[in-house]
Amino acid sequence: MSNYLNIFEFIRDRIRPDDLVARFTDLTRSAGKLIGSCPFPNHQDSPPTFHVFDNGHIYCVGCGFLGDVVDFWAAVRGLRPITQAAFDLAQEYDIKLPLRDAELDRKAELCREKEASYLQLAQKCHLALANHPLVVNWWSQRGFNEELRSTFLLRTTIDGMAATIPFFHLGRIHGLIHCSLQGEPKYVLPEAEDFADGYKPLFIPNSTHGDVHQVGDYLDALALAALGLSALAADRTGMSEEQKAELAQLNGLIFIFPDDERAARASSVWVRRQRIERVLPSAPTQTQCDSEVLERSNCIHWSLLFSRGATSL
Repeated sequence: MSNYLNIFEFIRDRIRPDDLVARFTDLTRSAGKLIGSCPFPNHQDSPPTFHVFDNGHIYCVGCGFLGDVVDFWAAVRGLRPITQAAFDLAQEYDIKLPLRDAELDRKAELCREKEASYLQLAQKCHLALANHPLVVNWWSQRGFNEELRSTFLLRTTIDGMAATIPFFHLGRIHGLIHCSLQGEPKYVLPEAEDFADGYKPLFIPNSTHGDVHQVGDYLDALALAALGLSALAADRTGMSEEQKAELAQLNGLIFIFPDDERAARASSVWVRRQRIERVLPSAPTQTQCDSEVLERSNCIHWSLLFSRGATSL
């Protein structure tokens, strides 16, 4: 593992959140999540309000806890700093990690502090959503119902002037995306240095096990993730070196869905430049996607997404 700051991702890839949480509370399957009673002693909930989502998020509606397996372990064991919780959890599951380094420990801690601040901001946006029915309707019109909004923490700014999407990267929130309710720019993102790792990573709303579906739009990536498909969003014509390195680490086939014909040509050039030796099968037909998507998620964003087709090498 060459990048020490990936220690948290390294652990998350090896520990299933449902397996960990199930050690402390009974979980019952409900749609795209597991529900149980909150395991924290200072919160007695009835009915159960503790949720473990399939995308790796752990969230308690009652006490407000929000995080991943490392955050959960830190909370139930009372461990600080968060790097200590990570090493303790790795030891609990016999996960071998590289030798510790004080300076890298400090950098990792700063990274997690940034992530924690974005988590807190996402929670404030969650509370604000109930006060802005127009934004709720905006999300609903795009096929993101209450369950999907809860799964992906899709909210609004405090003043209700924009919708918000957490900038997910492999189970963590690295920033907050503002979505224009109408007009341009469609998305407003933090500056690169304001992201948790100091650069803009690939937007990955769920796990990347198996084949990955790449799009250029954040809502499209969320729509794919809502179907249970591994997805990422990135600007294929302007990737940073860090993003290229992240892409090179992904396994399986990469399906590329261009936004239009011009983007399709740019994607083909981009693929050739990156020398990705992966053949991309044809995209599903419109009829196949319509029936499957409407049945599984009722997400109207899909017909637009899949009608674009996938770029082939």
